[in-house]
Amino acid sequence: MNSELIDVDVGARTVVRTLPDLPDVHGVIVVPDKHRVYATATGNNQLVAIDEDSDRVAFRAPTGTYPDGLAYDPIRRAVWTTNESPGTETVVDADTGTVRATVPLGGEVGNVVYDGLPDKMVVAVQGRNELAVIDPVSFTVTERIPTAGCDHPHGQALDGANQVMFVGCEANATMVTVDLSDRTVVDRHGVGETPDVFGLRPWRRACLCRRLGQHFRSRTRASDRAGFRSSGRRSAFNGSRPDDPPQLLSDTERSQRIAGVVGRTRQLRLRP
Repeated sequence: MNSELIDVDVGARTVVRTLPDLPDVHGVIVVPDKHRVYATATGNNQLVAIDEDSDRVAFRAPTGTYPDGLAYDPIRRAVWTTNESPGTETVVDADTGTVRATVPLGGEVGNVVYDGLPDKMVVAVQGRNELAVIDPVSFTVTERIPTAGCDHPHGQALDGANQVMFVGCEANATMVTVDLSDRTVVDRHGVGETPDVFGLRPWRRACLCRRLGQHFRSRTRASDRAGFRSSGRRSAFNGSRPDDPPQLLSDTERSQRIAGVVGRTRQLRLRP
Protein backbone atom coordinates (compact mmCIF):
# COMPACT_ATOMS: atom_id res chain seq x y z
CA MET A 1 0.00 0.00 0.00
CA ASN A 2 1.29 3.47 -0.86
CA SER A 3 2.29 5.69 2.02
CA GLU A 4 0.38 8.89 2.73
CA LEU A 5 0.91 12.40 4.00
CA ILE A 6 -2.03 13.43 6.19
CA ASP A 7 -2.90 17.11 6.73
CA VAL A 8 -4.68 17.64 10.07
CA ASP A 9 -6.43 20.77 11.35
CA VAL A 10 -5.48 20.56 15.03
CA GLY A 11 -8.01 23.15 16.18
CA ALA A 12 -10.94 21.33 14.56
CA ARG A 13 -9.36 17.90 15.11
CA THR A 14 -10.20 16.88 11.60
CA VAL A 15 -8.28 15.49 8.64
CA VAL A 16 -8.20 18.15 5.93
CA ARG A 17 -6.73 16.03 3.19
CA THR A 18 -4.63 12.96 2.49
CA LEU A 19 -1.86 12.98 -0.10
CA PRO A 20 -1.07 9.50 -1.48
CA ASP A 21 1.69 7.94 -3.58
CA LEU A 22 4.63 8.67 -1.27
CA PRO A 23 6.13 5.20 -0.72
CA ASP A 24 7.69 4.76 2.73
CA VAL A 25 7.52 8.52 3.34
CA HIS A 26 9.94 9.72 6.05
CA GLY A 27 11.04 13.35 6.27
CA VAL A 28 8.67 16.28 5.66
CA ILE A 29 9.05 20.06 5.81
CA VAL A 30 6.76 22.97 4.96
CA VAL A 31 8.19 26.05 3.23
CA PRO A 32 5.42 28.67 3.66
CA ASP A 33 6.84 31.33 1.32
CA LYS A 34 6.83 28.81 -1.52
CA HIS A 35 3.47 27.29 -0.59
CA ARG A 36 5.10 23.91 -0.84
CA VAL A 37 5.54 20.76 1.20
CA TYR A 38 8.67 18.68 0.62
CA ALA A 39 8.80 15.00 1.59
CA THR A 40 11.24 12.14 1.14
CA ALA A 41 9.61 9.16 -0.58
CA THR A 42 12.14 6.71 0.78
CA GLY A 43 10.69 3.73 -1.03
CA ASN A 44 11.32 5.42 -4.39
CA ASN A 45 14.57 7.22 -3.44
CA GLN A 46 12.97 10.56 -4.27
CA LEU A 47 12.38 14.04 -2.93
CA VAL A 48 8.78 15.04 -3.69
CA ALA A 49 7.57 18.66 -3.81
CA ILE A 50 3.82 19.23 -3.36
CA ASP A 51 1.93 22.46 -3.98
CA GLU A 52 0.04 23.10 -0.76
CA ASP A 53 -2.80 24.97 -2.48
CA SER A 54 -3.58 22.55 -5.31
CA ASP A 55 -2.22 19.30 -3.78
CA ARG A 56 -0.42 18.68 -7.07
CA VAL A 57 3.08 17.23 -7.21
CA ALA A 58 5.39 19.96 -8.48
CA PHE A 59 8.32 17.61 -9.05
CA ARG A 60 9.95 14.34 -8.06
CA ALA A 61 13.73 14.59 -7.82
CA PRO A 62 16.11 11.62 -7.55
CA THR A 63 18.15 11.21 -4.38
CA GLY A 64 20.59 8.65 -3.07
CA THR A 65 19.55 5.41 -1.40
CA TYR A 66 17.22 5.70 1.61
CA PRO A 67 16.52 9.46 1.78
CA ASP A 68 15.41 10.34 5.30
CA GLY A 69 15.64 13.78 6.90
CA LEU A 70 15.63 17.06 5.01
CA ALA A 71 16.21 20.77 5.54
CA TYR A 72 15.61 23.98 3.60
CA ASP A 73 18.33 26.51 2.77
CA PRO A 74 16.39 29.79 2.29
CA ILE A 75 19.34 31.76 0.94
CA ARG A 76 20.02 29.52 -2.03
CA ARG A 77 16.47 28.11 -2.17
CA ALA A 78 17.61 24.54 -1.93
CA VAL A 79 16.34 21.42 -0.17
CA TRP A 80 18.93 19.10 1.34
CA THR A 81 18.10 15.41 1.86
CA THR A 82 20.13 12.93 3.86
CA ASN A 83 20.72 9.64 2.09
CA GLU A 84 21.26 7.41 5.08
CA SER A 85 22.79 4.27 3.57
CA PRO A 86 25.42 5.75 1.21
CA GLY A 87 26.24 8.59 3.60
CA THR A 88 25.54 11.49 1.26
CA GLU A 89 23.49 14.66 0.96
CA THR A 90 21.50 15.42 -2.18
CA VAL A 91 21.01 19.14 -2.80
CA VAL A 92 17.92 19.95 -4.89
CA ASP A 93 16.70 23.24 -6.35
CA ALA A 94 13.49 23.97 -4.41
CA ASP A 95 11.78 25.52 -7.45
CA THR A 96 12.72 23.24 -10.33
CA GLY A 97 13.74 19.96 -8.74
CA THR A 98 17.14 20.04 -10.44
CA VAL A 99 19.82 18.21 -8.47
CA ARG A 100 22.58 20.74 -7.79
CA ALA A 101 25.07 18.56 -5.94
CA THR A 102 25.77 15.36 -4.04
CA VAL A 103 27.92 15.77 -0.94
CA PRO A 104 29.73 12.68 0.47
CA LEU A 105 30.09 12.58 4.26
CA GLY A 106 32.26 9.50 4.72
CA GLY A 107 29.82 7.49 6.78
CA GLU A 108 26.14 6.68 7.28
CA VAL A 109 24.17 9.85 7.98
CA GLY A 110 21.22 10.94 10.11
CA ASN A 111 19.39 14.26 9.86
CA VAL A 112 20.41 17.63 8.43
CA VAL A 113 19.75 21.15 9.77
CA TYR A 114 20.29 24.59 8.25
CA ASP A 115 22.03 26.93 10.69
CA GLY A 116 21.34 30.48 9.54
CA LEU A 117 23.70 32.33 11.88
CA PRO A 118 26.94 31.05 10.27
CA ASP A 119 25.07 30.12 7.06
CA LYS A 120 26.04 26.44 7.21
CA MET A 121 24.40 23.03 6.94
CA VAL A 122 24.95 20.66 9.86
CA VAL A 123 24.61 16.90 9.35
CA ALA A 124 24.65 14.15 11.97
CA VAL A 125 27.11 11.59 10.60
CA GLN A 126 26.10 8.54 12.60
CA GLY A 127 28.69 6.32 10.95
CA ARG A 128 31.51 8.50 12.32
CA ASN A 129 29.96 9.77 15.60
CA GLU A 130 30.27 13.41 14.62
CA LEU A 131 28.51 16.45 13.22
CA ALA A 132 29.69 17.59 9.80
CA VAL A 133 29.52 21.32 9.02
CA ILE A 134 29.05 21.99 5.29
CA ASP A 135 29.49 25.15 3.23
CA PRO A 136 26.25 25.36 1.20
CA VAL A 137 27.98 27.34 -1.56
CA SER A 138 30.98 25.10 -2.26
CA PHE A 139 29.25 21.89 -1.02
CA THR A 140 32.34 20.98 0.97
CA VAL A 141 32.76 19.84 4.58
CA THR A 142 34.50 22.66 6.44
CA GLU A 143 34.56 21.15 9.91
CA ARG A 144 33.79 17.97 11.82
CA ILE A 145 32.67 18.09 15.46
CA PRO A 146 33.07 14.87 17.49
CA THR A 147 30.00 13.95 19.54
CA ALA A 148 31.77 12.57 22.59
CA GLY A 149 29.58 10.16 24.54
CA CYS A 150 27.10 9.91 21.66
CA ASP A 151 26.97 6.64 19.76
CA HIS A 152 25.29 6.80 16.34
CA PRO A 153 24.06 10.46 16.31
CA HIS A 154 20.90 10.75 14.22
CA GLY A 155 18.24 13.34 15.18
CA GLN A 156 19.02 17.02 15.72
CA ALA A 157 17.28 20.13 17.05
CA LEU A 158 18.95 23.52 16.71
CA ASP A 159 18.73 26.47 19.08
CA GLY A 160 20.07 28.90 16.50
CA ALA A 161 20.04 32.00 18.71
CA ASN A 162 22.28 30.33 21.27
CA GLN A 163 24.21 28.15 18.80
CA VAL A 164 23.38 24.89 20.55
CA MET A 165 22.53 21.61 18.85
CA PHE A 166 20.63 18.85 20.64
CA VAL A 167 21.58 15.48 19.19
CA GLY A 168 19.91 12.09 19.62
CA CYS A 169 22.25 9.12 19.98
CA GLU A 170 20.44 6.03 18.71
CA ALA A 171 22.87 3.36 19.89
CA ASN A 172 23.30 4.43 23.52
CA ALA A 173 19.92 6.03 24.40
CA THR A 174 21.37 9.48 25.02
CA MET A 175 20.78 13.09 24.06
CA VAL A 176 23.86 15.29 23.99
CA THR A 177 24.05 19.08 23.85
CA VAL A 178 26.71 20.39 21.46
CA ASP A 179 27.96 23.96 21.79
CA LEU A 180 28.49 24.89 18.13
CA SER A 181 30.62 27.91 19.03
CA ASP A 182 33.10 25.97 21.16
CA ARG A 183 32.71 22.72 19.16
CA THR A 184 32.27 20.68 22.33
CA VAL A 185 29.65 18.48 24.02
CA VAL A 186 28.51 20.37 27.12
CA ASP A 187 25.75 18.13 28.49
CA ARG A 188 24.25 14.64 28.29
CA HIS A 189 20.85 13.20 29.18
CA GLY A 190 19.70 9.61 29.20
CA VAL A 191 16.58 8.99 27.11
CA GLY A 192 14.65 5.96 25.92
CA GLU A 193 15.99 3.48 23.40
CA THR A 194 16.58 4.59 19.80
CA PRO A 195 15.97 8.36 20.10
CA ASP A 196 15.16 9.68 16.67
CA VAL A 197 13.19 12.88 16.01
CA PHE A 198 13.82 16.02 18.07
CA GLY A 199 11.80 19.20 18.45
CA LEU A 200 12.69 22.45 20.20
CA ARG A 201 10.19 24.33 22.35
CA PRO A 202 12.18 27.36 23.52
CA TRP A 203 9.29 29.12 25.27
CA ARG A 204 9.06 26.10 27.58
CA ARG A 205 12.82 25.71 27.82
CA ALA A 206 12.39 22.16 26.60
CA CYS A 207 13.69 19.84 23.92
CA LEU A 208 11.36 17.00 22.96
CA CYS A 209 12.69 13.68 21.77
CA ARG A 210 10.66 10.99 20.07
CA ARG A 211 11.72 7.38 20.22
CA LEU A 212 9.86 4.28 19.14
CA GLY A 213 6.28 5.07 20.13
CA GLN A 214 7.13 7.41 23.03
CA HIS A 215 8.34 10.93 23.77
CA PHE A 216 10.90 12.33 26.20
CA ARG A 217 11.15 15.94 27.37
CA SER A 218 14.39 17.46 28.59
CA ARG A 219 14.66 20.82 30.32
CA THR A 220 18.31 21.48 29.59
CA ARG A 221 20.37 23.50 32.07
CA ALA A 222 23.83 22.70 30.73
CA SER A 223 24.98 26.22 29.94
CA ASP A 224 23.75 29.73 29.28
CA ARG A 225 23.64 28.89 25.59
CA ALA A 226 21.42 25.92 26.32
CA GLY A 227 18.96 28.09 28.26
CA PHE A 228 16.52 28.72 25.40
CA ARG A 229 16.49 32.48 25.64
CA SER A 230 14.81 32.84 22.28
CA SER A 231 11.12 33.71 22.36
CA GLY A 232 9.79 31.91 19.27
CA ARG A 233 6.86 29.52 19.51
CA ARG A 234 7.60 26.92 16.89
CA SER A 235 8.30 23.23 16.99
CA ALA A 236 9.04 20.96 14.06
CA PHE A 237 9.52 17.21 13.93
CA ASN A 238 10.93 15.60 10.82
CA GLY A 239 12.45 12.29 9.88
CA SER A 240 11.40 8.80 10.97
CA ARG A 241 12.52 5.21 11.04
CA PRO A 242 10.99 2.27 9.14
CA ASP A 243 9.16 0.81 12.15
CA ASP A 244 8.23 4.06 13.86
CA PRO A 245 4.72 5.41 14.42
CA PRO A 246 3.70 8.28 12.11
CA GLN A 247 5.84 11.37 12.54
CA LEU A 248 4.71 14.94 12.95
CA LEU A 249 5.53 18.30 11.45
CA SER A 250 3.95 21.17 13.32
CA ASP A 251 4.04 24.96 13.64
CA THR A 252 2.23 26.15 16.73
CA GLU A 253 2.56 29.87 16.10
CA ARG A 254 -0.94 30.75 14.95
CA SER A 255 0.19 33.61 12.75
CA GLN A 256 2.12 31.21 10.55
CA ARG A 257 0.75 29.74 7.35
CA ILE A 258 0.91 25.95 7.47
CA ALA A 259 -0.30 23.75 4.62
CA GLY A 260 -2.29 26.54 3.02
CA VAL A 261 -4.36 27.74 5.98
CA VAL A 262 -3.80 31.05 7.75
CA GLY A 263 -4.75 31.47 11.41
CA ARG A 264 -4.96 27.79 12.31
CA THR A 265 -2.57 25.33 13.78
CA ARG A 266 -2.00 22.47 11.36
CA GLN A 267 -0.06 19.24 11.53
CA LEU A 268 1.24 16.94 8.84
CA ARG A 269 1.35 13.27 9.78
CA LEU A 270 3.01 10.51 7.87
CA ARG A 271 1.45 7.13 7.34
CA PRO A 272 4.28 4.76 6.26
